[in-house]
Amino acid sequence: MVKSEETPPLVAAAEVLDRELRGFAALTAALRREPFGSQKSLDRGADLLRQVTEADARLDRALAALVQAIGVARDSQAAEDDTATARARELAERNGIFRGLLARYEALGQVAAEVNRGILGMADGELDAKPEGLVAALPELIASVGRAAEAGKELVVNAEAARFPDLARNAETLRHQLLGAQNRMTLLQQRLGGAS
Repeated sequence: MVKSEETPPLVAAAEVLDRELRGFAALTAALRREPFGSQKSLDRGADLLRQVTEADARLDRALAALVQAIGVARDSQAAEDDTATARARELAERNGIFRGLLARYEALGQVAAEVNRGILGMADGELDAKPEGLVAALPELIASVGRAAEAGKELVVNAEAARFPDLARNAETLRHQLLGAQNRMTLLQQRLGGAS
């Protein structure tokens, strides 16, 4: 489907004014050249003078239309400027919200990394020499990871409410990793508790 492009009102008004100015200039040039040396020349001069008067009235109307079109364009630009200003405020607000959520996500990532290092240490047998220390430390570690997973759940809810689906998805993934680590530590705690 082909759209016909309309000439913008400001351009159309300027084109009309330009056309009327050129017409007016041509008429006044013809009037200036008329010698007024015969009846025919006098009649032509009178006709040209009538045309100049009519052209002058058209010129006034074209000028008024251009001034009106400029006013409409100025009002439109002011409205667009207001829109841009409002969007700039919204962008700054959204950026602040996002940065706050991202800082919370990064903090959860730090917790997950620390938990992961601890689990890897357990898997590598670093704590085999002191299983009683591990047994004593596990309840607080499990609770700590549980609190981090809860914070992750809250972050997911907040990110979704703030309409940041990517961040919500990432936080949900991190939350699941924390819950998985909590489950592994709980299983380890049960296994160590049964071995004592």
